[in-house]
Order: sequence, then C-alpha cells, then structure tokens
Amino acid sequence: MTNEKLEQLVRDSAPLTERLQKCTRIIGELCRERRPPSMSIPVQWYDEDFFMSVTLSDAIDALAIPQEE
Repeated sequence: MTNEKLEQLVRDSAPLTERLQKCTRIIGELCRERRPPSMSIPVQWYDEDFFMSVTLSDAIDALAIPQEE
C-alpha cells in the first residue's frame, strides 16, 4: 500500500480533533509505560508512530496562516 493511501486511511479514521485527542492518549500511554511507539513492518495506518505523524502534520497544515508577500 502506498504512503498516500496509508495517510488517507488515517485521515478517514476520524476528524482531526478526535485524532489529536487520540495522539494525546497515545503519548500518555508511551510515557506511563516507558515504551516507544508501536510500529509494524510494513507500516500500517494505525501504527502509533505513523498515526501521530500524519495527525500532527495535518494539524500544522490546518493552523498555517498564509504569509503575505
């Protein structure tokens, strides 16, 4: 599966605000359990590292303010 398709699966899984809340829960679990994010080979859309990366990137894009030239 292509990276673009995996990213779309993340985006289709829930609205951005819900995905950000899930990221907060994942980070809390990682800290509490003192473990790295779950990862698969090959990557899956629900892997913690991939899910958080796509979600945070989407949030950055959503907050971006166009620069006037």
